[in-house]
Amino acid sequence: MDNSVGKQTQLSDPSVVSTTKSDGSDKSKFFEERFEQDRRILSKLISESVVGSNDWYGRKIVRMFSKYPRFVLYHGEGDREDDPLRLLFVGEDDAREKLMTNNYNEILIDLSKVYSVLHKARNPTRILRMLAAPIAFVLDAEESNKEVISNFAKHVLETILREINEEYSRLITGKFSYIIGCLIVVIVSSIISAVCFIFRELSIINNNILLIQMLYGATFASYGGFTSVSISLNQQDFETGLRNIQFLLY
Repeated sequence: MDNSVGKQTQLSDPSVVSTTKSDGSDKSKFFEERFEQDRRILSKLISESVVGSNDWYGRKIVRMFSKYPRFVLYHGEGDREDDPLRLLFVGEDDAREKLMTNNYNEILIDLSKVYSVLHKARNPTRILRMLAAPIAFVLDAEESNKEVISNFAKHVLETILREINEEYSRLITGKFSYIIGCLIVVIVSSIISAVCFIFRELSIINNNILLIQMLYGATFASYGGFTSVSISLNQQDFETGLRNIQFLLY
């Protein structure tokens, strides 16, 4: 917002826009009228927000996660899937906007914890849609129930955070189990090939030379397969619901 109009509320989240005046803003009639004008503009902007429209900064909205008469949660053009949600909100008066600001700041620490691990999520968009619910709850809360709503929202955020970390832990464990399964094939085939080579003078080996050559070829192929799996491991899509022994056989 233009500083000649007045100061924005000092929210901890830079992706949040509101028209609330700070305690040190000018109380003159001119500034009061300008704030009311900005409030009307922002309210109209929120009500008309759709995918493809522009936000307060002129950035095109590309993903919308939640929309209420007082606020909208979205991603703008250039935002990655695992970027934090952007928020525009407005109240019918300063008291309402102050309440919304305070309610949002109550969950901001827990929300930031989720944002910090969002890159670990297999589907960040799904997580952001889940985050939109508790944010909407606190922004729409009244003075009489804000504490209950805030505690509930914090519980939801803690649950989401735990889910992301547990899913990521299962994914990493699964990747290790998967690559260990490949490594076992390499080791076993290498040992068998080495034994056959050492005892290559035995008649049973001399009489099955074609089979031994196929074994050697399979061993070298397993080296190539292990290398390929190691390089492309991060691009592999794993079923995190599988157990470790199932990953070994995957």
